[in-house]
Amino acid sequence: MRRLVLILLIGLAPLVCFASPVGLEIVEAPTTLVGLAESALNNHEAVARAESRVRRADADIKLSKSILLPSLALSANYTRYGSEQALDLGEGESFVIQPIDDWRWSANITQTLFSGLRDWRAKDVAKLRRDIAILEQNTTATNLVLEVAQGFFESVTTEQRLEVRRAALKNIEAQLHVTNRLFEVGELTIADVARWRAEVAAAKQAVVIAEGEYQLAKRRLARLAGVPEITQLDPPGPIPAPAGDLTDHVSHALDDRLEMKTLRNQIEAAGLMIKIEKGAWLPEANANLGYFQQKADFPTRDWTSLAINVRIPIYDGGLTAARVAGARRSARGTTARNRASKRHQ
Repeated sequence: MRRLVLILLIGLAPLVCFASPVGLEIVEAPTTLVGLAESALNNHEAVARAESRVRRADADIKLSKSILLPSLALSANYTRYGSEQALDLGEGESFVIQPIDDWRWSANITQTLFSGLRDWRAKDVAKLRRDIAILEQNTTATNLVLEVAQGFFESVTTEQRLEVRRAALKNIEAQLHVTNRLFEVGELTIADVARWRAEVAAAKQAVVIAEGEYQLAKRRLARLAGVPEITQLDPPGPIPAPAGDLTDHVSHALDDRLEMKTLRNQIEAAGLMIKIEKGAWLPEANANLGYFQQKADFPTRDWTSLAINVRIPIYDGGLTAARVAGARRSARGTTARNRASKRHQ
């Protein structure tokens, strides 16, 4: 995330011609666009939610890998009976079937040999979803920086508009003062004085409205940046126009925008989900290796076993077909969203 912050701030710095704060230390009330954007990336809840989705995707990858690994189970049992039971074979030979203090334990290792490749494809889907989560995290951070920039420029604009309104009010009040003096010497009528008084009232109302817009814009910006209050802002310098024509920008957006990369990964993941659901029609096989030991002599004190279990699905009431159809609908929906995004671009 720290690397993402650096990339975003470096990309934003050429657009605003003012000095950025030294280092990445967050000040209490930043006044520059770079400082506010950095504060938003560190404090906004949308970024925290995106980071949590990335961590959850990493956990899903570990879970999908664990299914591919063998499983080991140990079990133990201890029982005390009222009397010992033995099988007498004659000539002093006997087998203890039930000792007074009986114990037994076993170890079993199970390994899935084949399950329609669903486990491997689930791991690939989990990796794609992690890539999607990372892209969405970057998209969230980028959009947040753009929202902060929009709020910053809106705040600067409303502040300048407020100054213009205040200057206009001073000029109108000065004109009203001149009109009153001319009315006193008899050069103007009372209608002229009333007209300028109305102009003053309208200018005061415009100042009040501009003041409200300025305060609202600052509060919105403070909410995005995660700071309690913004006292002042450093206006930016001129912003250069991006180089290249519109066609180049559209082509670049379709190829490199994070949202388009996310959609491509979603389409690939949707295709893998179809294959995962189809895997339920394929046979399954797993191996189980076990070791058992007990105190009783009958039938034997310990033994080892190896079992290969094969399951061939015949009919499941159409459940797998329904799941495959649902996965196909999801894939078609993702493809449609991809096409809609391209048309929108």
